[in-house]
Amino acid sequence: MRSPRVEMWDQYAERRTRAQPRGAREQPWPAPLDDNPANVMRGADGRLVVADLFYADGPALYATVRTNPDRIVRDYLEHLRRHMTELPLASSGRWAEGDAEQMRAALAAAEDRLRLAR
Repeated sequence: MRSPRVEMWDQYAERRTRAQPRGAREQPWPAPLDDNPANVMRGADGRLVVADLFYADGPALYATVRTNPDRIVRDYLEHLRRHMTELPLASSGRWAEGDAEQMRAALAAAEDRLRLAR
């Protein structure tokens, strides 16, 4: 008999395999699916629940904010990018002094250009 934990991970692996193509379609800067074990849990009804499955390739995404903020504004709806400069990169920690503010200003200017173009 397999343990409930092993069963849960088997279900997670199967669902993750099915979800990978969806993440690549829906995420303009796809990264591998997030396999953080803290994101995998059971709901009160016993079903498998995975939170934060899709995530972006942060270094490539933030490089594009710096070099082509218009693309970010075009490819990400406002509600999806609203707080993107408030989160540190998991691999590198905090933003360099003034970096997040410069990105926010670049995104705001790109939003203004988009509004004027409409």
